[in-house]
Amino acid sequence: MEKAIKIIISEPWDFVSPEGDNKLIGSIHSLLNSTDGRERFIIRVQVPFLYNNYIIDYLVATKRHNEDTKQYNFHYSPNELANANSFEKIKDKLDFILIGSIDYI
Repeated sequence: MEKAIKIIISEPWDFVSPEGDNKLIGSIHSLLNSTDGRERFIIRVQVPFLYNNYIIDYLVATKRHNEDTKQYNFHYSPNELANANSFEKIKDKLDFILIGSIDYI
């Protein structure tokens, strides 16, 4: 899949990544199946970074609402979950860290 994206971080408001203030660059690595119908996928960040004592290579994005919105919750995902295909199987291993929106580039 690997579709290029830019993530604009809204929470925390003072977030800084290797790409700059309040933004991340990455790609959609894979889609996650989910029983509740919310759009979810795994993102591979372009430049790994340290945040909340995690080295972040992958994030799981979950749409904040079922309606048409670009707002997502972003969860830290351990590298060994990068090829998961079901949200329900991995949700207990994720850690919520960011809120933001996604733009395709």
